[in-house]
Amino acid sequence: ARSGTVVALIFRACFGPSPRKSETTNDTMAFYFQNVPRAMLTTFRCSFGDCSTTSGTPIFEFQEGELSTVLSLSLSCLVFISTVGLFNIISAVFLERIMNYTTTKAIAQQRERLSSKRIRSDNIAKFITIMLQAHNQVRDNMFGDVEPEKLKLDNETLKQDLAGIDLETLKTRSFDRRVIDEVLDQSPEAKQVLLDLDIEPQDCMSLSDTLDMDKSGDILITELVQGLNRLRGPARRSDIVAVDLMIRSMQAKIDDLWVHFEKHAPRAPVQVASI
Repeated sequence: ARSGTVVALIFRACFGPSPRKSETTNDTMAFYFQNVPRAMLTTFRCSFGDCSTTSGTPIFEFQEGELSTVLSLSLSCLVFISTVGLFNIISAVFLERIMNYTTTKAIAQQRERLSSKRIRSDNIAKFITIMLQAHNQVRDNMFGDVEPEKLKLDNETLKQDLAGIDLETLKTRSFDRRVIDEVLDQSPEAKQVLLDLDIEPQDCMSLSDTLDMDKSGDILITELVQGLNRLRGPARRSDIVAVDLMIRSMQAKIDDLWVHFEKHAPRAPVQVASI
């Protein structure tokens, strides 16, 4: 507002009528800069590109000579500052507000999904159902590798729940890492289930290796459920801090065990060779 007033005052002093000539017509430049309010209105119009008279003639066409060049340069600077400078700043602020709102809303929606027990239980049950059906279908070839062409998941079968399976039997069930890799490689339903659980796609590439805690090659259902729950959502700083604290605790316990061993371990007698 202050810069616009300053520019209007400068234009009024340069292009307005002289004090000795009070009457002006609308076909002269001085008419559009005859006083400060009128100069401010004309400056505002020119900053938006409407720098013309009531008849449509550009205002600066009335001025000739060296002053016309100054007017053209002044108008060019004014339009450049208004369009390139001011409007870009307004657009940047507007876009920043929209992006911040979108990011905040996405985080809130993801937090709501992560806290939903229904989404967690339904999708984990669906993933276990996919794994059970895959293990019933898959076969090993003569080289001991999984035959992917034998894997044909039925969409109707995938809709069944786990209510008819005994819980104790289900706890002792394990899944082969190779089968999990083949299912994630071929089954769009399994990939969609992991996406619904808010598990990052890059984490799915090594899912079987991540879930196999003891590196035995088989993944228990308890390991599967615990691993999927821990993988949900983006990487958090709390996970790194938890691992760091656990390592510090293990290091302190190992140091205590080493001190205890040093104190109570019997020392081997030193045998000196007879000369």
